[in-house]
Amino acid sequence: MAQSIDGIVLERILATGARFTEPQVFGVADGMLTGLTQMHGTGAVHGRLGPHSVLLTAEGGVWIFGAAEPSQAYAAPELLVGQQAGPASDVFAAAAVIAHLVRGAVVLPPTAADLDPAFAWLLGPALSVDPAARPPAGAALEALRALAESRHGPDWRRLAVLGGLGTGLAATSVVVLAGSSSAATGAAAAGGIAATGVATGIGGTTAGGAAAGGMAGGGVAAGGAAGGVVGGGTVGGGAGLSTGLIATVGGAIAVGVVGATAAVVVLTGGGSTEQHELPATADIYLAGADDGAEAAISDAGTRPLKIDLDGAGTVRFPSVSGELGACDGCAPESVDGGNETFANTNLSALNGISGVLHEDRTLFLVGVFLGDGDPDQDDQVDLSDADSEATQEPAVGEVFFIGDGETDDGDEQEIVVPDGAETLYLGFADGFAFQGVPGAYGDNSGSVDVEVTLD
Repeated sequence: MAQSIDGIVLERILATGARFTEPQVFGVADGMLTGLTQMHGTGAVHGRLGPHSVLLTAEGGVWIFGAAEPSQAYAAPELLVGQQAGPASDVFAAAAVIAHLVRGAVVLPPTAADLDPAFAWLLGPALSVDPAARPPAGAALEALRALAESRHGPDWRRLAVLGGLGTGLAATSVVVLAGSSSAATGAAAAGGIAATGVATGIGGTTAGGAAAGGMAGGGVAAGGAAGGVVGGGTVGGGAGLSTGLIATVGGAIAVGVVGATAAVVVLTGGGSTEQHELPATADIYLAGADDGAEAAISDAGTRPLKIDLDGAGTVRFPSVSGELGACDGCAPESVDGGNETFANTNLSALNGISGVLHEDRTLFLVGVFLGDGDPDQDDQVDLSDADSEATQEPAVGEVFFIGDGETDDGDEQEIVVPDGAETLYLGFADGFAFQGVPGAYGDNSGSVDVEVTLD
């Protein structure tokens, strides 16, 4: 059944000119995207999302409720020309609201181009004119949480409490459809939003109780989503989503074309050296994949470079040079990886290619060997110390580190070709905020020139 909740409508808070801190923005965004993930999981669509349909509670909760009309300032382009709303329309609206909270003003049409590079990278795809290019709500939620943690630490939700923003505004009772709520210890201040006591923030739990319809502190679903009907679909009364479930939400239809690769083969004494130019959009998770696998990746990149091994036993990379940008407006960084905008890489396996973990680098050159069958890796490989190893021995389907082709001591690295390998693929491991399910290659920039020696 539908659930009546008391709180203050976000639109009324914005009308006062109040500004949200960055952690508070993350908190409100987390609640909206959690609600949309729940809603879309049932097949329902909101279609009218905006600040006028988001409720903030005294306990730090964020809830979505129905609205008679779409808010024109946040409506997706397809809605403005009379097309039917879909999940991607809701994602656009949520991103437009988040962009408003970040900059403190509405910009028409909604854009993220003028925002901090990390927010521009996060919100840019969601504000795409093409609905198919937008990430699903679950993927956007996962990326947002990763960005929040990278900028404010694992306890960022404690900073997201909405204290004082709604002071003096009377609470409103509405029937909510879905959302994330957090229970706080202590009493709430009159007026609704100035929560007191200790609270973990939106989407979490506290010493006083569990989140209703949201996320429990350790990734365990707590409570049930509020029932209701919206956009022709029923919002179910099922349990909230766990972190693991959110991580498996499917991707939008991929866009991306095969990049051009120039190659010159020069024979050397021990074998052959091939020189290639590789764009930063080269998606290692498309190694050996068919078109169906590509369509399952949200914002897939271009095809990785394929090199036939011809019986080679080892591979070296005598020269790797170039600069790579991890997002529109991001500072260019080394082929060895960087952490100026995003702190680390933590990607899951996909298409039989292993996941990638690196504690303090992103967007570094990697490779993977494949045989004549489909790869079947489903684990994650930790590459945090890989550039200190003079020799790497990856398995078929296991991503290995290349970077600049040298160890941190300046020695040339050697990669042992695994038994059964027939081809080598070169590319990059990317994802939304470099976390979770691979994707988000469309805004990468730059390229690398790489020499590959087969012995």
